[in-house]
Amino acid sequence: MEKRWYKRLLFSYARVLYTTISIILFLSCFVISEVSFQGVKKANSVAATYVSDSIERSLKEAERAVLVQLEGNRAFQDFLEPSSLLDPHLVNFEVSSEIRQIIKDVPVIYSITLYRASDNSVLTQDQYQQLPLFLDHEFMSQAIQMTPEDHWSEARDYPEYPNGGVNKKVISMVKKAPIPLGSQGVVVINVSIDSLLSATNAMINPDIMFMFIHSGDQMLMQLPGKSLTGRQDILTRINLPYASMQFESGIAGGLFFEWMHVISRGWIALGVVTILSSLIYLVYITRKNYRPIEQILGQMQTWVGKYESKGNEQDEFAYIGTMLENVVDQNLSYEQQISKDYHVRRKQFFMELVAGKLSLASSEWRANLSKFNVGLPEESAETSPVLSVIVEIDAFRDFQAKYNTQDQDLLRFGLTNILQELFDRYHYVIWSEWIEVNRLSVLLMEHSPHQSDQEVWEKFRTWVAFYLKFSVTIGIGSKADSWREIPASYAHAALALKYKCSLGMNRSIKYDELKEQQSGDLSKYYAKISSIVDEFRMLKTDWEVRLDEFFRQLEIDLLPEEEIRHVFVFLHRSLQRMVDTMPEEIREHWQHAQVDIARIMELETLEAMLPPLSSKLKRLLAFCIDYRQGKANRQLLSDIRIYIEDNYSSPDLSLDHIGEKFQINGKYSSQLFKQQFGMTFVDFLINLRMEHAKRMLLDTEESINDISLKVGYLNPVSFGRAFKRATGVTPSDYRKYMGYSVVDEPTK
Repeated sequence: MEKRWYKRLLFSYARVLYTTISIILFLSCFVISEVSFQGVKKANSVAATYVSDSIERSLKEAERAVLVQLEGNRAFQDFLEPSSLLDPHLVNFEVSSEIRQIIKDVPVIYSITLYRASDNSVLTQDQYQQLPLFLDHEFMSQAIQMTPEDHWSEARDYPEYPNGGVNKKVISMVKKAPIPLGSQGVVVINVSIDSLLSATNAMINPDIMFMFIHSGDQMLMQLPGKSLTGRQDILTRINLPYASMQFESGIAGGLFFEWMHVISRGWIALGVVTILSSLIYLVYITRKNYRPIEQILGQMQTWVGKYESKGNEQDEFAYIGTMLENVVDQNLSYEQQISKDYHVRRKQFFMELVAGKLSLASSEWRANLSKFNVGLPEESAETSPVLSVIVEIDAFRDFQAKYNTQDQDLLRFGLTNILQELFDRYHYVIWSEWIEVNRLSVLLMEHSPHQSDQEVWEKFRTWVAFYLKFSVTIGIGSKADSWREIPASYAHAALALKYKCSLGMNRSIKYDELKEQQSGDLSKYYAKISSIVDEFRMLKTDWEVRLDEFFRQLEIDLLPEEEIRHVFVFLHRSLQRMVDTMPEEIREHWQHAQVDIARIMELETLEAMLPPLSSKLKRLLAFCIDYRQGKANRQLLSDIRIYIEDNYSSPDLSLDHIGEKFQINGKYSSQLFKQQFGMTFVDFLINLRMEHAKRMLLDTEESINDISLKVGYLNPVSFGRAFKRATGVTPSDYRKYMGYSVVDEPTK
């Protein structure tokens, strides 16, 4: 075949080709200059972006540090929602200490202000006062009224001294408490501008570039600090809404750099004009010569899918075959995308179904089962019972550490196939989806009359443990009589898994066997914890036995996971409050060797949690015993304690009485008592009397007046007041709500 069209096309381009190449070679040196300028401009943009990102990261770290404490620290909640049971001065001190710790951990934070709406008071790291007396009350008053925003304020002056002086430049963020739109109060985070921008000088080379940082109409920083001479073009402008700041930067290159840039652009413009002219000519020639090919392509588009020959690759039309191959590749890619979208839609429908977010007619339900190839016959789709099951991988943290991401995906895929194959063998219809990385959710339909599904689940669980070398726990929900009850059945399966902490891993847990189980009465655990803490303080010899009995009771009772964790948190906080009243040496030992309750609660079962917790607490007790046994007057104070415990019912028991009995000075005995037991003689005596009173209120039917006499109070009214201060309730209310009710006269 003679290539006439090829030769005609080639010679028609020759004239414009020679002209264009000549001009481009002449302009290449100037293009290099322009490329260099663009590189400098890009470097300037990167540097400015790095500075702005660094500032934004610092502000987000400050915001996150405060929000984490607001949500997780009980001291902040105690301040915002005051309780009559707590000492307000102690609460203020704890919150101020927490604020100082946050400021220490996040140096850019200058101050944190908490406003409590209930009494119009303000607390900072240094002071507690009413809002009108607070130096920054104008901004706080505005913050109380404004709607919370997710960005920092513009720079403002923060008053530090009541009589004026140089104010601190800060930016502030306002948060309602509790997060996000609470009504209990307001938290204001103030970040120092100087601290925030302190590292910016090290990031900018003033000999190469300059930078201005604004906040509203205020200039926060100018680099270099001296005035810039000559015309300075702003190359990069960055607006940072989150910090309410604007950044402007450019190159401090001088007049020569600017003129070189202008000249380069002129020559480049000439080159662009030449290239555009060449392109116009090329378009004209190409359109003239393209008409035969256009006719061929039109025919090819008409016959796409029918034209199988790839053409003769020895002439210029061979690319038509390549185009056909591309069409085929695109078609295959389209089919793969359709398949991927199908799986996504199938999983989305499953998730909405078990969450109860779908409202479908019977025809729509059958249509979706058919569309997603569930395999349930259309005639039984409406009335077929459904069982919701959740398969959870045990010790998932260890699972993630042991296997890489690819192996994890492979094992999850294997679990799904094994489950499908096992239930197919017994003629079940099963629909399973991984809606969480560690949980496989299953809908079991068309139950087999010849095989119990419980037996099949046990076979599956045993097979996984034996062959895959990890275990799964299976939560089985209640049976749904139709597809409309699937959300309730699925919720029951999720609830069954919550008892995994008590029952242990690698087992099947049926909701039907748990639904009669009532949630544990946590008040009895709180009472036992209070008793254990008191006995720890007194270093009772049988304390370890009591602790073991408490843990055994936890193992016997069937509690959901969240209730077990609540009990552990209460135990830890009670021990912390007790240690805070003890000598400094014990507090320091607790600080260095205290129980890491957060790490223990990461364990999945009670069986794994109890040994490390028990071991750490017993070691702490041993240290306290060794510490106290090494102190002077140990025997004397032991005799005093025994005497008090034997004669607590005597109204005459006092420090003076103790001094006369043991021939020591009353004031000195009080100091020894405080040092040894971590509480005053009066507090010890009141706690002892109240413990005996509580036992008699619950275990006997004696009147409150008789009980008050037996615990050393001649006046029942005084007894009632002391009891309420110690427990928060009156004796009659304690008997009524903590035990059985006994008819008795009310004692105030």
